[in-house]
Amino acid sequence: MSADDRPIRLFVALPVAEAARPTLADSIAQVRARLSPTHEAALRWVSPEAFHVTLRFLGATEPARLEDVAAAVEAAAVGVRPFDAATGPIGLLGPRRSPTVVLQLTTGVEEVVRLDARLALALAARGWPRPERSIRPHLTIARGRSSRDARGAAAAVAGAGGLDRVSWPVERIAVIESQLGGGTPRYVERMSWVLRR
Repeated sequence: MSADDRPIRLFVALPVAEAARPTLADSIAQVRARLSPTHEAALRWVSPEAFHVTLRFLGATEPARLEDVAAAVEAAAVGVRPFDAATGPIGLLGPRRSPTVVLQLTTGVEEVVRLDARLALALAARGWPRPERSIRPHLTIARGRSSRDARGAAAAVAGAGGLDRVSWPVERIAVIESQLGGGTPRYVERMSWVLRR
């Protein structure tokens, strides 16, 4: 199998608007400054350019199916207008040993849920299984490393509080490749669609 034929890890997401990323990063930096060095080191922090709200993780996808992915996302996006999103409280998701630290959404939740439902239908029509659970709209800010300190670190972030509410216009839906290796995953946007007014 050549490199061009290898499956690629894909997900569909709503990128955070570029103008909102510095404000969000500054707010997160203030929380990080209140953590102990042990807790800080137990988490892998998401870089500002990678901030997004995931709609659907597709996982390992054959390159030949990229056209199907594009068709599904385009079908889901047709007729969806831009909307506002805003961050809310810090929460924890995932396994106890390596939890994920997230910002729950307080604005734009219904719109994200509706768009996700449209995407699920469009993907199912092209052979992807329907998701087992309904979406919980959130923005990931850190992931726990596989260490005994990760849960305590994540809980410390959740307890730190004081994170500013950040809002932004959701204007695009994107298909993103997650490239593993060398520590933090690297996200490469493969294609995107502008939501039309």
